[in-house]
Amino acid sequence: MQSISFRPLALAALLCTSAAQGAVPYVTTHAFTLQGYENYPDSIVDVVSDTASSITLALPTFGAELSTGRADSTQGPGDPAVGQAATQAMYDVRPTAGYRITGLTLSGLVQGTVQAGGGDAPGFALNYLRMESGVWGWNGDMGFAEVSDLDGTRQLAVSSAALALESPFSIYLSGYTTLVAMGGYLFDPVSGDITRTPSLAAIGLRDVTLTFTVSAVPEPQTWLLLLGGLGIVGALAARTRQRAPIC
Repeated sequence: MQSISFRPLALAALLCTSAAQGAVPYVTTHAFTLQGYENYPDSIVDVVSDTASSITLALPTFGAELSTGRADSTQGPGDPAVGQAATQAMYDVRPTAGYRITGLTLSGLVQGTVQAGGGDAPGFALNYLRMESGVWGWNGDMGFAEVSDLDGTRQLAVSSAALALESPFSIYLSGYTTLVAMGGYLFDPVSGDITRTPSLAAIGLRDVTLTFTVSAVPEPQTWLLLLGGLGIVGALAARTRQRAPIC
């Protein structure tokens, strides 16, 4: 299946707008603060876990906006039933002094259904979901993950390349879904009647999380102590070699 790329044309304009004061969401962790832009006032972010090396945030709004119900061929005329949805979000992240962000992972559980009607002229059903995440301005890093024709569940995740972010930056997230269901036809050679057979397509995304990997940045005094310790060890090693007897 051909990939579908969803990227808003107004992304550059959004980045020129600073995060709104008092906008939702706003969360604080030990390693950074995260604030939403005024263009996405109804986005919800909750802190799930906050440990020394990783912080996980839940994004229920992101998943809900991509869970579009279903495309049912019995709910209309002979044309295919079609459903689409899209969502996007942007966040301003400000690392706490003494910490850096080293990686990002956007993940969620995708639930899909594809049931194609049978018959002399079989129907078809299709579902597709794509999600993207990226750090604006970090070497153009933008990743995506996608799934199609899913009948069941699948964990989907997209991770960034290695990062080393100690100054404020922006995260951009987006998602896109497509559903198509076309019923089949069954022909009765005796009566000449044609019966439609139903097709169904559905897809949804839940348990969406954004996980940051973080690390502490050593203070200058720490580096000086480390270098001083290495210097002492090197001096002792050199003195030992000088005193070693020559055979």
